[in-house]
Amino acid sequence: MKGSNGQYSSVSPRLYLLGSDENYVMFKLLGQELSFDVDLSTLPCGENGALYFSEMDRTGGRNKDNTGGATYGSGYCDAQSPVQNWYNGTVNTSNKGYGCDEMDILEANSRANSFTPHPCLNGNCDKGGCGFNPYASGYTNYYGPGMKLDTSKPFTVVTRFATTDGTTTGTLSQITRHYIQNGQTIPSAAPAGDIITAAGCSSAASFGGLTEMGAALGRGMVLAFSIWNDAGGNMNWLDSGSNGPCSSTEGNPSNILANNPDTRVIFSNIRWGDIGSTAQVSGGGGVSSSSSSSTFKTSTTSSSSKLSSTTAVTTTSRASSTSTTTTTTLRTTGAAQTHWGQCGGQGWAGPTSCQAPYACATQNAWYAQCL
Repeated sequence: MKGSNGQYSSVSPRLYLLGSDENYVMFKLLGQELSFDVDLSTLPCGENGALYFSEMDRTGGRNKDNTGGATYGSGYCDAQSPVQNWYNGTVNTSNKGYGCDEMDILEANSRANSFTPHPCLNGNCDKGGCGFNPYASGYTNYYGPGMKLDTSKPFTVVTRFATTDGTTTGTLSQITRHYIQNGQTIPSAAPAGDIITAAGCSSAASFGGLTEMGAALGRGMVLAFSIWNDAGGNMNWLDSGSNGPCSSTEGNPSNILANNPDTRVIFSNIRWGDIGSTAQVSGGGGVSSSSSSSTFKTSTTSSSSKLSSTTAVTTTSRASSTSTTTTTTLRTTGAAQTHWGQCGGQGWAGPTSCQAPYACATQNAWYAQCL
């Protein structure tokens, strides 16, 4: 962030989604999917643009001593059990860490990325997680500027949480990742697909494994956005050594400030709903006439920690203002999109015409809507 003295300083903003009741919106994604567009092109080695879920209290621990609660970003927790001044709305006089189930949908820069479940059981959390990183899995030419998934340009991330019985109340069986760029599904890095299975998370058995992660997704989790760098380890766990192409010192925050002071990540067109309802993925995931999804999209930059369900979100290291917009869409099969539905934009692979009497109206480069 650039201060009044004209100098840049390192900041780590974190944003959440609030509902009209001033509480966190609780996402229940078990048996569901989430998709969004992301632009990571300005994020160098050592920087992390993250979109993830934590099982936080929906009120942010609001009480008589902490009347702000979620409105002020209170009640934060994650699987790393951070020690903070407040412990879910109560002054943390005992200096306790506050751990909770965490699902990292995307932790990434332009050089490396991963998605990772971090289940917790009886107060103990799987801090390392059992994630999938294409580079760490041996696919070193898959993700990066100019590669198969070209991070110099925006792309769409689709994450599906399938259950053993195909319902939203079953047991989580696998987490599957798909990417779409320029309207085309990008083949998975792994031949069998970019998939995290219960068997693959056997190392997390003592923390409840994928079953506990699914239970948390079923109970409801809070959406969070962040952008940060790692003064202690230069983000080597994400993008260096066996995890990525960066050197062990490239991600030093002082290097980022000196060479890339204006880093930012843009998340937009965030959609969630039935599997197959938010994005058209080649080889499966077709849209059903009974499927529905909800959407909110990004149009401007925000550094505020208070977001409502109608707030457009861009996480960035620069301060600016916010604008608001929200859309709820019904996806149907056929050539024509329904009223309010998406009908265009970069990366969109669905219908491009609208049912009469509506017309496809371009909102920005990434989104057009039937109005």
